[in-house]
Amino acid sequence: SGLDYIIKYELYNQIDLVRNLTGAKEIHYFSFSLTTMTTMALLAKKPSYAKMCRTYTQMAPVIAASHFSHLARIYWEKIVPYVTNRGIGHSPSYFFDQVILKKVVFKLAKSDFLRYTAVQELNRMLFGPSPIYHTNLERNVIHHLIQPVSFKSAQHYGQVSKTQKFRHYDYGPLGNLFHYNKTSPPEYKIDRLEVQNYLIISAALDALADSLTVQRIKEQTSTPTPVTHMIAPGFNHIDLVAAVEVDIYVNKPIIEYLDKHSDWPGANSSQKQAPAAGTPRPMASTAQ
Repeated sequence: SGLDYIIKYELYNQIDLVRNLTGAKEIHYFSFSLTTMTTMALLAKKPSYAKMCRTYTQMAPVIAASHFSHLARIYWEKIVPYVTNRGIGHSPSYFFDQVILKKVVFKLAKSDFLRYTAVQELNRMLFGPSPIYHTNLERNVIHHLIQPVSFKSAQHYGQVSKTQKFRHYDYGPLGNLFHYNKTSPPEYKIDRLEVQNYLIISAALDALADSLTVQRIKEQTSTPTPVTHMIAPGFNHIDLVAAVEVDIYVNKPIIEYLDKHSDWPGANSSQKQAPAAGTPRPMASTAQ
């Protein structure tokens, strides 16, 4: 399986599952980082599902990033496209056992000395500078980061990075003739999203979802209502999920935005009260 399979079969089933479990006619959809591609492709391809989205929140959206760090570019463009026989993801899981690697990295990330030397430097090289570097990195990120990923999905990300085009998986000229009846893969059209409300949250110092990438996505995509764009100051890509201040610059703004565009109890009130205990928030998400 790969990104094309996820777009064609998996995401709309997630939406159906959330609606069936909650009984809601509409949902709030959330995507983070590299899942931007699959989510936007699905919503553009199936307008009926896009119209079910009361809100669509994109955090650190990445589609053919305009600026990769040197290390990230080597990984996505020089290594990933040529590894074809085992699943790899955002870790060297191609070479090491997943369970052992996760334990080792998790233990290293808990060391204060290593966190503020090696881990901080790797974080900067991959995701951008973090002047306020003070995180819950090992708990919120590391323990979930090292996961098995289809090599085809990883290769597809690499193809998008290298070509700067969001196209179907490239099987090569002969393979493309077999799959698409043409020598090059077709592009995904994501210029129109029929979501009701569209929010982007980005990080001011993000080296992956950098300002040029985010601006290009905004300019290329039209929605029924203008996009709302919030920027977390002093954050890089990983800070958006791991920084100690994430409640101030990410969680609270998102909750207030959802309340503004929702009809659950307490929403749109002057006190901005949270829903009563047990009140479901129909939320579908794809987080990388």
